[in-house]
Amino acid sequence: METKQWRLLAFIVPVVVVVALVVVAALGNFGTVVTLETRGVDPPDLFRGDYVDLRYAVSAIDSQVPGWSSIERLPLGETVYLTLQPGTQRDLGGNPYWVTSRVDQSPVDIAGTVCVKATLRDGPGGARDAKLSIEQYFIQKDEDMEEWRDKDVSVQAKVRGCTISMYRILLDGVHWDG
Repeated sequence: METKQWRLLAFIVPVVVVVALVVVAALGNFGTVVTLETRGVDPPDLFRGDYVDLRYAVSAIDSQVPGWSSIERLPLGETVYLTLQPGTQRDLGGNPYWVTSRVDQSPVDIAGTVCVKATLRDGPGGARDAKLSIEQYFIQKDEDMEEWRDKDVSVQAKVRGCTISMYRILLDGVHWDG
């Protein structure tokens, strides 16, 4: 290659890398932030390591949720789509907890709601439950777990295109830096 081609290549490659990094970072900032009420936190144990299991109120699918009849007889492990909307209850920081307004076998687009892809599983007492993919959270050290005791733990997640991702943990409505 000639010297001019090497110089051009030396300029273009870093520019492409920087543009790609900016695009990836920007995509991570998009999505609807939803606050999820947790239903108890299972502490870390010897076999799982420093992960805690979070259980969410939106995961419990009871027979009163519209769309229940369409998923009632589906085998466990099937994909379902939860439609979430802001509820009336709030965490201690004033953030509204989002609630499941319906469940379906395919995404439903309703204004003011978000769609979350989940996996059907057994819940407490034989009820149906939805696994969201954000149930496990890594705890850095034992002192962090102590901070969680006797606190109202909620999770803010980002939803984009029926995909949910953990955004941050709230303890008593305040962002926890962990």
